[in-house]
Order: sequence, then structure tokens, then C-alpha cells
Amino acid sequence: DMKKIPVYAVAVLTFCNLFNYLDRNIFNSLAPFIKTDLDLSHVQIGLLASAFNVIYIFACPFMGLLGDKYKRPKILAAAVFMWSIATALAGFARGFWSMAVARSSVGIGEAAYSSIGPSLVEDYTPTAWKSRIMAVFLLALPVGSALGYLLGGYLHEAIGWRQAFIVIGAPGL
Repeated sequence: DMKKIPVYAVAVLTFCNLFNYLDRNIFNSLAPFIKTDLDLSHVQIGLLASAFNVIYIFACPFMGLLGDKYKRPKILAAAVFMWSIATALAGFARGFWSMAVARSSVGIGEAAYSSIGPSLVEDYTPTAWKSRIMAVFLLALPVGSALGYLLGGYLHEAIGWRQAFIVIGAPGL
């Protein structure tokens, strides 16, 4: 019965999941401009592109443990806030290390969301609707990823790469 599903909660979780992947992928579309503007080498831009993934890999199991021990909605709220701030702070990066800290911090926040978000969707959904609701929740992955690339390019042309990070980071706050 659709009346038993907290639609608002599932919609918010799905919207956050969309931004989870949008924030994750915007760097890739902006990397050539960041490389030029910050005078980075190919190796440095490759390390920055990988910084998110390396931190994410190590943070996910830890975040899953936190989600099992503490209130998951509060952890999720902190995670969204953290990755949003980190995304926006990337717009203020002045070199390799400041961008590395920003991108790595996005990995920590998104590891928490990716580990805990699906379990909350599961909690909020009646058995008869679980697969359909999870399909919508997970549809945010390719949509958010594509938007990260599209909006990154569009925003760079309209307002510059620095402001693109700030604009994309703002909704999570």
C-alpha cells in the first residue's frame, strides 16, 4: 500500500543520492580547467581524481559500522553537510594540497551516505514496494553522474570552475 511509504523521506533520500553522484563526478568534467588554472601536472590531476575513490574505499566499512551503532538519520545529515561543504571548498582550492583535502573529504561524506542511505530506504519501505522504491533510489546514480558531467561543463562556461563547485555544493547545506 503506497499510503504506508513515507514518500517525503524516500524522496529526500533519493534527491540526496542524486547529489551524492553529482558531487562525485563534477570534478571529472572540470579537471582540464583545474589542471590549467592550478598549474598541475598530469600525475597531480590523476591523483586528485583518485583521491575521492581511495578515501571512499577506506571510509565505507567504517561508516557502515557507525550506521549500525548510531542513529542513521543523524549520520546521513552530517554526511550530506560534510560532502556539500567539501564540494564548495574545492572552489577555493589554491593548489594541489587544498584540492586534495576537499576531494578526499567528499569521499568521507559520500562513503557514509552510500553505506547508510540504502538501509534507510529499506527501513521506510513496505515489503511489497522494496524493489520498486530501491530502483528509483538507485536510478539517481546514473542520473546524478550524468548531471555532474553536464552541469560541470555548463557551469564552467557560465560562471567558471570555482563557482561551479560552490553552486553544486550549496544544495546539500
